[in-house]
Amino acid sequence: MENKRIDHLDTCKGILMILVVIGHAIEIVDTEYIGYWFKVIYAFHMPAFFIISGFFLNLSKWKSKGFKAFLISRCQKILIPYFFFEYIYGIIVTFILCHPEQQDVITEGILIFIRAFTIYVNYIPSWFLITLFFSALLVYLLDNKDNKVIVCEIVILLAVTIIGKHFWEIKNEDYIKDLLLFAIRITLSSAFILIGLLWRRIDLTKINTPVITVGCLTLTLVIPYFTEWPSISSFTITYISLFVITGVAGTSVVVALSKIINCKALQFIGRESLLIMGTHQVVKAILLYRFPKIYCSMYVIPIYLIGVVVFEVIAVPLLNKCVPFLVGKKDLIKSKNGG
Repeated sequence: MENKRIDHLDTCKGILMILVVIGHAIEIVDTEYIGYWFKVIYAFHMPAFFIISGFFLNLSKWKSKGFKAFLISRCQKILIPYFFFEYIYGIIVTFILCHPEQQDVITEGILIFIRAFTIYVNYIPSWFLITLFFSALLVYLLDNKDNKVIVCEIVILLAVTIIGKHFWEIKNEDYIKDLLLFAIRITLSSAFILIGLLWRRIDLTKINTPVITVGCLTLTLVIPYFTEWPSISSFTITYISLFVITGVAGTSVVVALSKIINCKALQFIGRESLLIMGTHQVVKAILLYRFPKIYCSMYVIPIYLIGVVVFEVIAVPLLNKCVPFLVGKKDLIKSKNGG
């Protein structure tokens, strides 16, 4: 984060992080009843993370320090945690939990190393961090003091995403599809980050009246009813324009809600959202590979959610204390420019 902490935005991130965990819990089961709520969560929770990242991104500060300082900062706060979570999860699942598809130790070790450099990551939520890293770099290059130019850039990025999605769907070569998927994740996420930048510059919170909040809530609840499950990671987005609408509307609702709620627990979760994002799926792997009967039972969701709470209560303070430089809490490399 670039600036002094803002409590209600930490609360906002805390709410979104809980929705991420709930969404991953819902993925375990498959019923029509919760399918709708699953789509509602995915219609805005990841766009909201990118929008809030844009809100916090003080590019005026980084422009004065230069691209090198910004790059070092993004490596320390995003890229190093990305590789840490990738390899820790790969090692835990492969060598400690010993999943059924395990091959020989050397082969598995090589695959763990290689997958971190592809879209076939070891740890599924890692797509967010690596996408955020490259999106932040792209936004740095696109940033402009003229808000009208920013709006044009958002439109262009969305257009490029739509075109890229079209080619991604018709291409047969795997390596081309992989590159296109990686690229359209970045262009769409960059558009959301720019929306966050614009949100801060023109202070959209001033017009966040109860009437507008209710309207945004209505859009967030109604649009997913008529669309498919929208996911940036696998790009199961049928209508990108509607996804942008639910992304912005859902973010607006959560921001408005977070201003009403004064909850220290949610603020704590928000402050530790990156770490929780990078570790919570370990619980899912434990249930899947060690307790398959529970994983397939009707009680798996509450057990998974309780397991995540217990695991994070232990993991968050432990990692913050032992390896803060690997989870984005402490600079591993000191920049001469103050990065």
